[in-house]
Amino acid sequence: MQSYLAFKNTKKGLQDVANIVKVIEKVAAFDMRNLKQKLDILDAYTMNLSLMLGRLISFYTPSESIFFKKNKSNYKVALFVTSDKSLVGDLWHKMFLFLSEQNKFVNYNRIFVLGNKGVLFDSNKNLFFDFSLNNFLEVDDMDGLLNFLLKSFINKSFGQVDIFYSHFISVSKQIPKKVTFLPFGFDFSELNKADNLGWPIFENRKNDIFNVLMEKYIKSFFYQIFLNSRLSEYSARTLTAERANFQTKIILQDMVREYQKNRKKSITEKQLEVFLSYKK
Repeated sequence: MQSYLAFKNTKKGLQDVANIVKVIEKVAAFDMRNLKQKLDILDAYTMNLSLMLGRLISFYTPSESIFFKKNKSNYKVALFVTSDKSLVGDLWHKMFLFLSEQNKFVNYNRIFVLGNKGVLFDSNKNLFFDFSLNNFLEVDDMDGLLNFLLKSFINKSFGQVDIFYSHFISVSKQIPKKVTFLPFGFDFSELNKADNLGWPIFENRKNDIFNVLMEKYIKSFFYQIFLNSRLSEYSARTLTAERANFQTKIILQDMVREYQKNRKKSITEKQLEVFLSYKK
């Protein structure tokens, strides 16, 4: 049986761990709620942009936009969005399994990994993972990353850009997802049918208006991807911290119960020894 002092120190250490994990859980839950509000606002803004674009396609062929055209470059790149922080359970591991299932990376010329937690994917020596983005971009620098991708596509350095990220479904569910970001795919069919607001009046050239709105829509779409990835991270961290806190409490209870059991056993043995010594 361990001494009372050793038991006390172990108990204090576990209580400290439980308190730290509880703080992490509260911070992650707070960040998750704030980010969910931002994502809801962004979703509404993106929907309004799509409705305006839906009206404009009656006067402008979307394929004429530079964002829809396939350039002459055959250089295909993939962007894998991770994070710099841990305590997210198996979130990034599920992403890697998703990427590895059907050799989704085989046809890419380059694979950019954003976030230092993506280093675990470098264990696959058959694929080339490029971590250079982390050298000049912060993991939350959405503007810098977006400008890098758009510029590389416009100057034909990249012919296609696919993004792999974790899509937020609920607090307890996040799914790996792949989207082709550039050339941009946009389904105008449903929007075109819903146009019953009359004929729009153009102050400038209609293609200029369309391109400006389309650029805003692409940026909003990209931010949605990024915010979904961060929301998945925060929700996974909230659940992981909650489980860790629960497990710490169970370990603490079991340890106290075991110590009390051993203590009673030790007291009983000593009482028996005293009783037998007097009996003799």
